[in-house]
Amino acid sequence: MKKKFIPLAFLPVVFLLVACEVQVVDKSLLIIEQPTKTSYNVGDKISLDGMKVQESDTKEFTLDYEVVLPSELEGFKATLAGDFEIFITQESYKQAVINIKVLGNIDDSPTDKSVSIYSINDTHGAFTRDSEQGFAGMAYIGEYLKNKSTDNVIISCGDMFQGGIESNKTRGNIMVEAMNIAGFDAMVLGNHEFDWGEEKIIANKTLMNFPLLSCNTFKATDNKQLVDFVVPSAIFEKSGIKFGIIGSAQQDLGTSILKSVADNYYWPEPNDFIKTQSDLLRSQGCDVVVLASHDEGYDSKTQSEPTKFNDLTQISTVSNKAYVDAMFFAHDHWIKYGTYNNIPFAEGGCNGKNIARIDFNFKKDGNDYVFQNAVAQKSSINAYSTCTVENTDISNLLTKYSAVIGDPDKIIYKFTNSYSKEEVLTIVCESLLWFMNKNVSKFGGQEMSIAFHNLGGIRNTIVAGDFNARDLFSMCPFENALTVWKMTSTEVKRQKNYNGYSGSEVSVGGYYYAATISYVAESYAKTGMYTEYVGYTPQDCLTEYLGYVGANHF
Repeated sequence: MKKKFIPLAFLPVVFLLVACEVQVVDKSLLIIEQPTKTSYNVGDKISLDGMKVQESDTKEFTLDYEVVLPSELEGFKATLAGDFEIFITQESYKQAVINIKVLGNIDDSPTDKSVSIYSINDTHGAFTRDSEQGFAGMAYIGEYLKNKSTDNVIISCGDMFQGGIESNKTRGNIMVEAMNIAGFDAMVLGNHEFDWGEEKIIANKTLMNFPLLSCNTFKATDNKQLVDFVVPSAIFEKSGIKFGIIGSAQQDLGTSILKSVADNYYWPEPNDFIKTQSDLLRSQGCDVVVLASHDEGYDSKTQSEPTKFNDLTQISTVSNKAYVDAMFFAHDHWIKYGTYNNIPFAEGGCNGKNIARIDFNFKKDGNDYVFQNAVAQKSSINAYSTCTVENTDISNLLTKYSAVIGDPDKIIYKFTNSYSKEEVLTIVCESLLWFMNKNVSKFGGQEMSIAFHNLGGIRNTIVAGDFNARDLFSMCPFENALTVWKMTSTEVKRQKNYNGYSGSEVSVGGYYYAATISYVAESYAKTGMYTEYVGYTPQDCLTEYLGYVGANHF
């Protein structure tokens, strides 16, 4: 037996005591404050910091005492898992006991590890929970992802902002703040981020606590210079694993953007840029390289594999590894998951209805973890049924922005019938023609006989019953400028094939004057043959038109 008396002020000290004979008397030692830490893992150093020992009779702190360790904690080192007792003794006193728990035997510790990437895409400003449409809502998605964010990677594959009244009115600010609270690691730049122009992208980028990714969004004036508000890739370390995430956009993404905005940018085929980023990330020690693309991946609607990214599933001559270990997609609003050339891929639908997930599995090799494989979930996560707890910090953003948003529940109209997207398109065209002719002096003075609007600009159906401001923006979110188009008969016939319309063909001096929106005119009309009127939107037209026709008309 070895004894050593230690002044309290000198703790902690490494003790070598392994056994002790204790004289039992009436006086006792009392542990009035336990050590700061009493639970350890195998391999940890044991400490008695924070412990206070008091004599039972004098109620004074002891000046010295002896610490008796079990053999498993010899040297104050946790070498074996289990529950152990440490005895605090002093001559002429009953001993006191501290209970220590050690978790995880070294020999039995796990040799593998799994880390996941969670992705949402094409959320389109669906901030509010909606049971009828299955929208989970950002406060609920955010709480779910926040609880995953410490040990996993959280990303968005783009088109986060445009579409819901809360996001539209705040120009995406409310969505960015929600993503910050949820702990997003990165977001990919999508086409609808451009709907309010570059100035709003930069404003939202300033708010982001995460990078905005795209390796192939270039300035039109210099097709070798990425735009200032993106980076091509980023590295994140989660659970000791280094993930390299590469962002990309669909080739010629500008066809889905207002032409006057898209003309400032250039989106080449992304694969070569992705390969360059992959080799760079591998050289920087990334264990895993992942593509997150605002691209559907498929070459056509009839395919079930992302064949346009076949090159990325091949082995790099630089890293001797596949260019990517997994791929996340977006843009077409599909739910997809699978494996292509041994590379898993996934996409999470749209509007916050689903969350895509891919798991990355590793084996322990000494002190390192070696990547084994990646597996896409067999189905995407149903966000509405899975994300059931609300994050109050996110929901409180509605109060913060209430003055800007207004009343989303304000009733605009009561529909007697329900209408499909195609039928809604006709109603919107009718409202354009009525509104612009009613205010014809503000739109050039020439009465219009026909109206056009694209089906892609109608994002939801109309359900019979109350129709409120939130429904309006969910159905018709894009705030394009109203436009007068001076058309030829050939152009009229062409537009009837491409877009929805209302009205008839009435020639004025050999031309036909149409009420339309900037997206349609800029996409199809010749320069100088149309005039845009900024400050007037389709939402204005439809709201006034429904008030004009009165209840029970639709």
